[in-house]
Amino acid sequence: PVPYLNYNGNAASLMAADEKDFLVGDASYDSDTRSFNGPRNSRGERIAFNNSAYGWLTFGKDGRFAFFRTGVDPDTGASIDTRLYRWDQPTGALTAVSQAGDGTYLPIFDTTSAVSADGKTVALLSGSQVFGSDLWIWKEGEGATPRTPVTINGMETQYIAAPTMTPDGNSVFFVCTLRDSQSGTSVGALLRYDRLADQFTILKTGDDYYVYSLSTSDDGTQLAFESFSALIPEDTNGVTDVYVLNTSSGVLQRAS
Repeated sequence: PVPYLNYNGNAASLMAADEKDFLVGDASYDSDTRSFNGPRNSRGERIAFNNSAYGWLTFGKDGRFAFFRTGVDPDTGASIDTRLYRWDQPTGALTAVSQAGDGTYLPIFDTTSAVSADGKTVALLSGSQVFGSDLWIWKEGEGATPRTPVTINGMETQYIAAPTMTPDGNSVFFVCTLRDSQSGTSVGALLRYDRLADQFTILKTGDDYYVYSLSTSDDGTQLAFESFSALIPEDTNGVTDVYVLNTSSGVLQRAS
């Protein structure tokens, strides 16, 4: 049985897919060795989070890589603009994820990110609180590169949100606003980004497609999400529902 943990209790707490490693606040607990561990800087000192409630903690599938955000410089302890890091538990290596290929750090206001199963590809959001975030893709060894804004059929992407990624890291689904550059009108939209082909596809668009809590199947053919709006005529219950979209056929079904 998993022992009771009461460590930095107001933080997000997550379990790795192997059910052996846990991130609790700013520490990892290994149920095999019954020991705590945590990310450390180059001097071996423990790294603190700026605010555990905003830590955004998650794992790669096998639990090797843990991802977190912090407003404390890992080496100096000084306050910094929020950064996203990947911690390699076996080696203790820290890698800045919210860092462009040229070494500059990206402004992180939205902590929603998506991680591939091997922990080597991350879809993250960076931008201003006023004008909304853009989609960036971080790849191990390459740094983060911007993928939006882009213009699709005369519509520009804005306010990217709620990314989810297939385990292989090749397909990213997200919600955004599409703005017509000529008329200035905007609609909500569900988009897919094919990382290998560097191509965007509009899956659904309309005034009601400001949805949230996206989750994709492993092969990317099914996309689940929540919506306040009734997206099909049969939805008459007047409450938030879960929908499942077949990304190949475009068929939308209500699951709740």
